[in-house]
This record gives sequence, structure tokens and C-alpha cells, in this order.
Amino acid sequence: MRANDTGLSAHFMGLGVAAWAMVCLSACLPAEALSSQVVDSASLRVELLNMLARDQRARNPDSLLRMSDSDRERAVSEAMALAAVHGERLKSIVAAVGWPTPALVGEDGVRAAFTLLQHADHDPEFQERMLPLLQDAAYRGETPRRDVAYLTDRIRRWRGRPQVYGTQYDIARDRAGREIRDANGRPTYLAPLVEDLADLDARRATMDLGPWIEYEYRMARLQNRAPFERARTPQDSSDTR
Repeated sequence: MRANDTGLSAHFMGLGVAAWAMVCLSACLPAEALSSQVVDSASLRVELLNMLARDQRARNPDSLLRMSDSDRERAVSEAMALAAVHGERLKSIVAAVGWPTPALVGEDGVRAAFTLLQHADHDPEFQERMLPLLQDAAYRGETPRRDVAYLTDRIRRWRGRPQVYGTQYDIARDRAGREIRDANGRPTYLAPLVEDLADLDARRATMDLGPWIEYEYRMARLQNRAPFERARTPQDSSDTR
């Protein structure tokens, strides 16, 4: 679990298509223009790690909480723009060498590539295309199975479908689409929406994930809130704890 991923990703998925269009006009380079930058494996590993470091700095949760609404919106837009650039670069890397492997870029390079993929929310179709590659990599032991769970849930959330493993959190929004925050500026999180509760932990176990409630307690600490008693289901009539 990455502290700056599931807890904050809702910030970076809520600006909508129009905002992405404006962001990418100024920040996204075509994949074709980047394809020539694929170099030797050592340099590629360094590049992936550098992109990850920039990504994590842009998504610093403490910095976001200290910002005014306008500054936070600008910071989120800048982080989204950076994630889009990184996502386009990752596309060209995959086109040239396939999904990065530990033999090519090291385990930390693989971790970096996955995080960049998770944050490439400007192009969910790309994320969906990468899922079979990630599944194959997990089958070969080249990436953790939990990464498949994270990406599966992220894609399902994008498609408006209940999650399988309950890994992705949303932020509550008002009718105008604005994030609902408390008096201290902290966002109001919603428990993950899952397809059913009965076998949730069994499904998670197949992906080397622990019980959901243990995961939830960790997320509650990261998100500085009271823990949810359970995940949500489509049968829930409202978003309750």
C-alpha cells in the first residue's frame, strides 16, 4: 500500500474531462515524441525512480492539507499534469520493452512503474490495457499480486462498478461536485464500494492482501479519521460508517 495513493487519489480523479483537456494541452507530450528516450536498463531504472520521486513530492498530503482551496486546486492540477506526462512516458517505455521486469529495472523500478500506472488517471483505457500485462507479470512472480488487485479496483471505480478487493477510497462531494471537508480542511472519505461483503477477505487473500478491516484501520490513520465499520455495497441506501 502506498500512503499517497489510495488515500489521495480521489483528489486527482475529481476534476473531470474538461480539466484534463486543459492540463494536457500544456503538459502532455505525445508518446511518439518520447519513444526515442528509451535507453539502457540502468538509465531506465533511474528515470522511473526519478519520475516516482517527482510524483510523490507533488502528492504530498501534508502540503495539500495546509493549502487554501484555490492553492489546493492548483496543486492538484499540477500533480495531474505531471502524472499525465509520466503516463505518456510510461506508454512509450511499455511499447519499447514491454511491462518493466525486475531483471530489466530492478524491483524498485517495477514498483515505480506500477505507481506511475496507478496515477495515470488521465488515460484509464491505458490502465485497463495494462491489466493483462500486470496479471502475467504477477503469474511469473515479477510483480506482487496485490498490484493486480489495486489496478483492478481502480479500473472498476473508473467504470462506476463495485470493487472486487476494496482498495480504493473516494471523497464525498456535494451536488456541485465540490469536495466535502471538515472545519480543519480534511476531506470526508467514503468507504470503498465493493460487490459483496461475504467473500471480501477471501478474495483479498488470493491477492496476498490481509483482512479488509486491518487495511481500513491503516487507511483511517493515514487519512486522519475514524475507521469505517465495513465497506459499502450497492445495497446500501446511503454512505454511512
